[in-house]
Amino acid sequence: MTPTEIAELSEDDARALFRRYRFAENGGEPSCNRCGCPAAWTYQDGKLYKCKQCLRQFTLTTNTPFAYRKLPFKTILLILAQFNVAYQGRSALEIKRDLRAKVKNYKTIFVWLHKIRCAMQAFERRTILREEIEIDGKELKGYIRPKNVRNEKDHYRFPYGAPDRTFHVTLARQRGGPARAWIAKQEHHPIPPFIDVVDPNAVVFADGGPWGQIRDHCALKRVIHDHHFYTPEACTNWAESGFRVLEGMRLIYRRILGNCLDLYTAQLTWRLSHTGVGPDDAFAALLGTMMTPGRSPMAGYFLKKKAGGSKRRCKIINEDGAPIEWSSPSAEERRRERKEAKRASGEIETPRVADARSAKRWRDGFEFVSAGEFMDDPKRMPLSPGVYGLFLRNGERLFNLAGYFPDPELPAWDYGVWRNGYVGEGYSLRERVTAHLLGSIGGSPFRQSVFAIHWVAGTGELGDLKSRSASEAALSEWLRREVVIGYKVCGYHKTVEKEMLKRTAAPLNIRDRDPSPFGRLLSSLRQRFREAVVAAWEPPPPTSRPRQRR
Repeated sequence: MTPTEIAELSEDDARALFRRYRFAENGGEPSCNRCGCPAAWTYQDGKLYKCKQCLRQFTLTTNTPFAYRKLPFKTILLILAQFNVAYQGRSALEIKRDLRAKVKNYKTIFVWLHKIRCAMQAFERRTILREEIEIDGKELKGYIRPKNVRNEKDHYRFPYGAPDRTFHVTLARQRGGPARAWIAKQEHHPIPPFIDVVDPNAVVFADGGPWGQIRDHCALKRVIHDHHFYTPEACTNWAESGFRVLEGMRLIYRRILGNCLDLYTAQLTWRLSHTGVGPDDAFAALLGTMMTPGRSPMAGYFLKKKAGGSKRRCKIINEDGAPIEWSSPSAEERRRERKEAKRASGEIETPRVADARSAKRWRDGFEFVSAGEFMDDPKRMPLSPGVYGLFLRNGERLFNLAGYFPDPELPAWDYGVWRNGYVGEGYSLRERVTAHLLGSIGGSPFRQSVFAIHWVAGTGELGDLKSRSASEAALSEWLRREVVIGYKVCGYHKTVEKEMLKRTAAPLNIRDRDPSPFGRLLSSLRQRFREAVVAAWEPPPPTSRPRQRR
């Protein structure tokens, strides 16, 4: 049936059509798929049945890929008809545009089309090849964005391929009959499963590839394409035409390489097996195949794993001829492989934001310089953006004076006898560190915290704290003796700083982190210091010349 004919049906007519195909073996009458009893009671609403032998209740979709459906029968039949109307298939987006009044979510169409392909795959696994069979392989390369090289204008003529995502599709097609396909890293890997589905009396036609092992099972005739396109004895045109359909499918669908490549090859073999069938018979065969007992492997595809869903893996053939499951490598796995290759070749690695998110590598790349060396020559630190940390000599003593208690989830970051107390970031490392070591209390939260701790503990190391200029100078001299700076030039410095605050204690950091008891205590201490001490100081000198009216 065509989509137009199904669109003219009512929901009751669509249910009746579905029932006729669902119970085709029993003449359209309901039968139990558990015990096989052909007799069942029908409830008054006509939607529920009860077996007369095992007394089990069931519906039209029980134990089928349609189980737990949420779409009406008419919409489901429309999806099947839309998928069946095109020989090379139709994409989920195209079908969604045609059914936008009935299905508004792309994911719904995506899952239903893959359920259809899963049923095609189950049909393919029951296929036996006989008589004259042609076998050939085709390489499908994973996509890599071409390099933007100005001098090499013809780089599109030489496409880049991803070795970890490159596969060979081995297609075996019976002349005038069904077809089978396998996916492997090399086209000759599926020879053992191919032998298992081929009649020993069949004749196999192949090209000059590594197909010699087939001779031990059945007759093999070959054509060497380096010399002839075909010969009177052998040709592989049927298999080559199948690959032409596969190329058309790659133009229709967004991406067939990946975890669902085996489903797209199952769609290919289904189309090749039903080449000489009319549209009505093809729709009937498709709907009958969808009635295969069992729940679809694509059920719950978009659910989270804790809710019962799981991402599928592509079924491929390994070098031993055994079926295995494969999933495309993640971006992190590909990045790790590239990094290992660069390291083996001696190429310099570029710092990445992902290193800051690593529990083991976030400290890598830091350079250390004492505060005295920096104050004497600020040019030792670049003007580039990055992150920095201020380390205090025996900083644990200073933190304990303020009532700090360590958090077991945030370990301390030590550099020899220096302990990290503050972490920051800036577009210019030199200017930001200068504000902490040589600036004023108004432009540095770090200086405020150190002032407040010395004031409340009464250490006397910063003088009597009665004059702004004398106190600021005393603090700068104290920082010269007690501080070491660690800095790292990097991009995305705000993100890197947030990751650093998740990895280390940095007690003097209050902003950009979750509230803590010590953070509230330090904030209150700084407020008391500003009210009791800073308020009595002379006003700070102007940082810039005031604007004058002309």
